[in-house]
Amino acid sequence: MELILFYDTETNGLPQWNLPSEDPSQPHVTQLAAHLCDERSGNTIAAMDVLISPDGWTIPDDLAALTGITTERATLEGVPISDALRQFTEMWRRAGMRVAHNESFDARMLRIEYFRQLDHDDPFHDQWKGGQAFCTQGRCTKILNLPPTAKMLAAGRKHAKSPNLGEAYEYFTGKKLEGAHNAAVDLEACKAVYYGIKQATAGKAA
Repeated sequence: MELILFYDTETNGLPQWNLPSEDPSQPHVTQLAAHLCDERSGNTIAAMDVLISPDGWTIPDDLAALTGITTERATLEGVPISDALRQFTEMWRRAGMRVAHNESFDARMLRIEYFRQLDHDDPFHDQWKGGQAFCTQGRCTKILNLPPTAKMLAAGRKHAKSPNLGEAYEYFTGKKLEGAHNAAVDLEACKAVYYGIKQATAGKAA
């Protein structure tokens, strides 16, 4: 049985790509959800969905309104990031590949959190960075072939727009994505997109 790990994060800000992951100003993960699945059937072998308890940081009001995760709620319901990462890492080590929509974002956010928990020279950092990954956003861009936005055209970028998760989910399922910006909801949508991509590419190969 080949196992893959679908995962998604919610955060209290955007990663600062021009700064190292270990920079103290980097944002924090506020919710982490993951499903370890049988790649062939999609059946879930193990799952997690946790809020993260703030340790001296807060969640801005605009992001709290978007995700439904306030600083107060995370404090009451959350678990320490160390516990969440321990559970997630155990699942990831069993998987042959990790999958997310805009995977570079989620991978960077977890890399930031791993740097907060592990020594700078811990070999795990390179293992995580070099792990096999599948980005549903990147892989479905040519399939959806969405027109470039006005902003893209103004910048001279005429290639297809990268679909957000709602656009990709609706394309492959015919349904609107309800409850987005909840890691557990977005995770399920990512799974639907992943198997939609597989079906679409298998059809072309045939």
